[in-house]
Amino acid sequence: MLKFLLGYNCYTRTTGMRRMSVWAMALLFVAMMFPTMTMTGCSVTQAQLQADGNALAAALTSTAKVISVTDPVTAQKLLTAANAISAVTSNWQGTSSIAVLNAAASGAEVVLASIPQTSTVASLLPIAVAALDIVLANTTTANATVVSLTAEQRDNLSAYRSAGAHAIAHRFLRSPGGDFKAAWNAQCKKANLLSAQI
Repeated sequence: MLKFLLGYNCYTRTTGMRRMSVWAMALLFVAMMFPTMTMTGCSVTQAQLQADGNALAAALTSTAKVISVTDPVTAQKLLTAANAISAVTSNWQGTSSIAVLNAAASGAEVVLASIPQTSTVASLLPIAVAALDIVLANTTTANATVVSLTAEQRDNLSAYRSAGAHAIAHRFLRSPGGDFKAAWNAQCKKANLLSAQI
């Protein structure tokens, strides 16, 4: 195995280009398989921000549909938050939209924090909170500041944020929105919430 990694051919013992190609392939393999990479603080284009916001809005909308029977009030609030995030990211006006996005994100965080950790959709919420944080970080703002949370909501949001810290894996040549969708859909399958897939 060592000889293979050093670039030796077991039959002809040639080196040179073969050694370089083995190392190049190994490096490419490691780069593609590295499970998580930092996705926050990047500069993104308006199109990427719109795609990320629309993916997040779709996830919030699908979550609202899942809980609409058991908790119609929260479901409606999630739909409102999803529409607000979609509207601000779709009509991005540069730095003047940052405050609007923070307000929409704060509203979404309040709604997500009000969903108990025992809910059927609770396993999806860390991914939604992580995606929300990524969208905010990609606008070079801090995470949304929420001042009107109850102690239970703070606990829920803290738990979701902690669990979501490494929930979204970045893969080579995939957009942050694509990373979010992949993580979301994988968790939907795992939690048997196929109707929440986006």
